[in-house]
Amino acid sequence: MDITILIGLSALLAVIQLLFFCYRENSFGKTLTKTSSILLLFVFAVLTKSPILFIIGLGLCAAGDYLLSRDGDKNFMLGVGAFALGHLFYAALFLTHPLPLFDIIGDGLGRQFLAAIIAIGALMGMILWSRTGELQFPVTIYVIIICIMGITSLKFLGLDRATIVLGVGLFMASDIILALEKFVLRDHSIWRSFTPFVVWATYWGAQFFLTFGVIYAYRIALI
Repeated sequence: MDITILIGLSALLAVIQLLFFCYRENSFGKTLTKTSSILLLFVFAVLTKSPILFIIGLGLCAAGDYLLSRDGDKNFMLGVGAFALGHLFYAALFLTHPLPLFDIIGDGLGRQFLAAIIAIGALMGMILWSRTGELQFPVTIYVIIICIMGITSLKFLGLDRATIVLGVGLFMASDIILALEKFVLRDHSIWRSFTPFVVWATYWGAQFFLTFGVIYAYRIALI
């Protein structure tokens, strides 16, 4: 069996989610397409013998997708928690790679990316602090975790193809736009017509590039 078909099926479900579900209220169809598109990447990662830390992180993200596609504050908090843990597993994976993180972030380009991540994280923290009510501390911790994932990914700037950095950048963009949509934008803001599409496209793209970035960075042979 050519397991790359799993990527095609994942992409097909991602397009269906983009065109028909991402902008609508939660439903069985939305849950099915959203979660399945990431689960297929998860199965692909398992079959290609990706590092266990990546497999666990991707599995947690799939669980987060399921929970966030269901109604209720409890599901929302559990979903955010699943994604936070997923980010931490990704960051832990990045730290296991032999590329020298501190040498790279001390270099010109690495230093610029590091400064940008810190600045974006600080700005998002300030914007969200006054708008998240009882969720101030969980949201702030989540922002910090995202930044940790972003910083640890910078070691892959040393590779010819910084696919992991691209994936993490898209992940950060997706989370930032989602946070602005949920906590900052007004109910009738014109931007709400676009944000669901951007959030989903950047998120799925992030998981796609991370999946193949890990294959490249850790030299996993396709089977």
